[in-house]
Amino acid sequence: MTLQVLYLAHDLADAAIRRRVLTLKAGGADVTVAGFTRGRNLLASEADIASIVLGETADARFIQRIGAVASARMTLRAKLAAVARPDVIIARNIETLALAGAAADLFGGETPIVYECLDIHRLLLDEGIKGQMMRAAQRRLGSRAKLLITSSPAFVENFFKPLSGLDLPILLLENKVLALDGGPADKAVRPVMPRPPAAGEPWRIGWFGAIRCAKSLRILIDFADRMDGKVKIVLRGRPAHSEFSDFDALVAAAPHVEFHGAYRNPEDLCEIYSDVQFTWAIDFFEEGLNSDWLLPNRLYEGSLHGAVPIALATTETGRFVAGRDMGVTLDAVTPQALQALFSTMDVELYSQMFSRLAAIDRGQWVTDAADCRALVARLGALHKDLPPPAGMPALPTVQSRGVVMVSREPSHAPVNDAVSVSGIAADLPKDPAPAAAAAVSMKPVGRPMGAAYNFPVADDPRTLIVIPCLNEAATIDPLIRKLDQQRQGYDVLIVVADGGSRDGTQDIVKALAQEISGVVLLDNPKKIQSAAINLAVRRFGDDRDYLIRIDAHGDYPDNYCRALIEEAKALQADSVVVGMETVGFGTFQKATAIAQNSRLGNGGSKHRAGGGGQWIDHGHHALMRIAAFLAVGGYDETFSHNEDAELDYRLRAMGFRIWMTSKTYMTYYPRSSAAALFRQYLGYGRGRARNLLKHRSIPKVRQAIPLAVAPVVIGAVLALLYWWAAVPFVLWAAACLGYGFWMAVGHRNPYGPLAAVSAMIMHFAWSAGFWLELIGIRKRSVA
Repeated sequence: MTLQVLYLAHDLADAAIRRRVLTLKAGGADVTVAGFTRGRNLLASEADIASIVLGETADARFIQRIGAVASARMTLRAKLAAVARPDVIIARNIETLALAGAAADLFGGETPIVYECLDIHRLLLDEGIKGQMMRAAQRRLGSRAKLLITSSPAFVENFFKPLSGLDLPILLLENKVLALDGGPADKAVRPVMPRPPAAGEPWRIGWFGAIRCAKSLRILIDFADRMDGKVKIVLRGRPAHSEFSDFDALVAAAPHVEFHGAYRNPEDLCEIYSDVQFTWAIDFFEEGLNSDWLLPNRLYEGSLHGAVPIALATTETGRFVAGRDMGVTLDAVTPQALQALFSTMDVELYSQMFSRLAAIDRGQWVTDAADCRALVARLGALHKDLPPPAGMPALPTVQSRGVVMVSREPSHAPVNDAVSVSGIAADLPKDPAPAAAAAVSMKPVGRPMGAAYNFPVADDPRTLIVIPCLNEAATIDPLIRKLDQQRQGYDVLIVVADGGSRDGTQDIVKALAQEISGVVLLDNPKKIQSAAINLAVRRFGDDRDYLIRIDAHGDYPDNYCRALIEEAKALQADSVVVGMETVGFGTFQKATAIAQNSRLGNGGSKHRAGGGGQWIDHGHHALMRIAAFLAVGGYDETFSHNEDAELDYRLRAMGFRIWMTSKTYMTYYPRSSAAALFRQYLGYGRGRARNLLKHRSIPKVRQAIPLAVAPVVIGAVLALLYWWAAVPFVLWAAACLGYGFWMAVGHRNPYGPLAAVSAMIMHFAWSAGFWLELIGIRKRSVA
């Protein structure tokens, strides 16, 4: 069944409205648009999109808009008479939210309403009686909504959570460029080389889109005059003439400023952005309020096409730019500060900036067909009688106030001091304009960890335990019985996600499900653990607060689940991880356990070394808030190994907090043969390499040292020709074996020498896996 959407638009001339409608269409929905005009109806030329004009409104004339809405309310039945019953009504901005309830009533009253708010009007933030009345009106009008869509985490942090009074699940959709198959943005190729101006030509700064900031225009005109032809300002888009005394006259009188009119989005983006080196991503319209919190269209459009953004450091845009080290952030925006920056701008500095920007994955800037389908699936989930589109499972609803990302990659990423960022230092003149020079910064902007998100959890949280397994008949029965005993009054659902066991595991779980309530067997056709947990959360995580991940081949203390839940509640942690005590039984397994518990085998990893009671970057996954898990998109199912570290990277990048508990731990049983151990660590090495490549991060020292092992072992073959080629191999082997004998003597552990052999297998396999992945030798299939 096709999702029928009625989209109530505040301005049919807004390119963002056209983009959203095309997004819904690309996701498989049928869309009817009804809205107001403030100029040309951009949807009138779209043959397969019905658009209904409800009236005319004027920019910056709020009272007139209220009258237009009231008038439209009286004619709404007649205007929508020919519209098929919608499955979802989307109301863009508060003025159309005032019509959404009436529209729903016309179709029976059960149609779910979605409130889409991508700008916070100044009246909603007024501290006086006008603001109180506006917020009360929004609460009243939004009381029937089922979902809130917004475009920036700062809107959530600064308005929707503390001030709006709306208690809705939140879907964060950034203002990305729509890149459909075969469309102009899809065909756009990211520039592979910088495009500095030719000799004697000026640097070009593009300010495209909604041109509504008179302060920006004054600053840019003054700055361009000071540069005396060395900088050109290029304007394209829709000027808000109500904000300028005489826009046309101002531009005509400025010799270094050009205005080239409107453009089509996304059709003309590549052409207009390829003509400039920099994007003006600063907006003082509603300064200190909406403009400080938004992430504008031009940020994504310019970055996709290689135009380096210029942003104000104290805004959400500035934090976005600084956190990705992808442009220029200014502590103060003045003609003098811009002059100081561009007086030192040369091809080398610009090329460095461009290279940083071009290195960012294209997915950060575009909404593709998969994203469109995910959005429609999420909207379809609001309609209880409508199944999700074919091949696209309905996304779970976050019941608590939270943010769900519809994105392949984590975006907006609130920056915190713990995130590793490499920066470009601006080489400004040491004296010519010291005050102006001091105002320019390209350093990351700090933010308290977790500041962008706060998912409240009930005093009596509901928990989902997921056990990915494959052929675990020997351990699954006692494990489930132990977990059942740990419920102790908590509402806990235990899901065993089986990857196709053939040893009787499924029969055991089915029998237990008949005996013990709250035990479910789930088929995991993709087999790998990351897919198992994602599937379980999609299927059963809708109304649950916490996810606990259990390894079927591990063992756990009697207080394990309770300790995790109590730690998460007490510390408001987004994730609680545990230390691992590795235990073996056979000779080789015991030796491997000793190696994995030692610095020789774990390199000082905190979750292997027994550290606890601290905030960390990564640990063995135990408990996670489902809201946080969903906010970063769950596990990346292309990872068969190291999926936990990859997810932790995204959690940290988005400001979530990971607590390493000292209150409990897990017991891990290592592989019992050298071949199995080698295969395991070969996968770990591949996973770590994929993780670093995906996020373009730098390995830690304890990860970088083992990288040399595979080259050292391979290089030892050259000893047949050059004896000295064996020296690195001999030193490495001697160090490992020496450590093993030291454990045997100093710790009175007879397995020490064999533990050294296990450690050498782990070192070599991890290093080999890393290099194989790095140079592009892929596995044929995922084990």
